[in-house]
Amino acid sequence: TLNIKNSFIAYNYGHNSGGIYAISSTAINITDTEFAHNSAGYNGGAVQIYGGATFKNVLFHNNRPGARGGAVYLGGVGTSTITNCTFSKNTAPGDSWGTGGAVFLTSAATVNIKNSILYDNSPNEIDFMVLGNESTLNVEYSNVEGGSSGIDTEDNGTVNWNSGNIDLDPFFVNASSKDFSLQNYSPAIGSGTATGATTTDINGKTRPTPSNTNPD
Repeated sequence: TLNIKNSFIAYNYGHNSGGIYAISSTAINITDTEFAHNSAGYNGGAVQIYGGATFKNVLFHNNRPGARGGAVYLGGVGTSTITNCTFSKNTAPGDSWGTGGAVFLTSAATVNIKNSILYDNSPNEIDFMVLGNESTLNVEYSNVEGGSSGIDTEDNGTVNWNSGNIDLDPFFVNASSKDFSLQNYSPAIGSGTATGATTTDINGKTRPTPSNTNPD
């Protein structure tokens, strides 16, 4: 098992992924971590993983590969879970196989996204590989810019757009200064579900606050 927690992974460069590159059946758990300003010559600006991983309370911003998966590139048989994560200002220039400003899926990947924000990533939020084995994406209680239209399956996979999703400006405190916390009037506050949510946020503060309410 590989556990990464309370880390700041930034300003790195690699041919495949600027931050983490893994091809393994080993469990990978990334928690309370920030990926910023990483770049890759090819795919996965911050992370490229084959085989599945768990992301909780992870912030991805200003990452950029040469092609696909602005922040995260996920492939291979296995399930990846993204819970209480934020993706913003990541960019994927793309190639003939796809783009994926925040997340790119390929090779029969299964990805579950919950209580997360994907906003202001370019040119779209999520993209699938144009060919190969079909991938599956499950989204619930998340704020995705463009809604389900912000996801392009390239006719090579399935999106299950489940309960609680919204498409609204999250009103970050100051994204240009890399403060992606939420302003008091953010529509993302209280829009999550307590089921399967983390009990603290990326800064260690109790979630939800006040108790017995829906989390962000």
